[in-house]
Amino acid sequence: MFTFRLANLIAGLFVLLMPAMQKAAIDSAKLQAISTIISRMGTKLAQDIEKRMEMRY
Repeated sequence: MFTFRLANLIAGLFVLLMPAMQKAAIDSAKLQAISTIISRMGTKLAQDIEKRMEMRY
């Protein structure tokens, strides 16, 4: 009987936490995408600066 109650408790907690876990996963994916974009923009900016420095001298 205790095992059954524990299983129900765990299942109930999982159902309650699932939306928060999904939101956290989505937020994490969005932050990763933003990080990738910023990193690529930084790389491109550094390349442009290097190219301009070469043209200057």
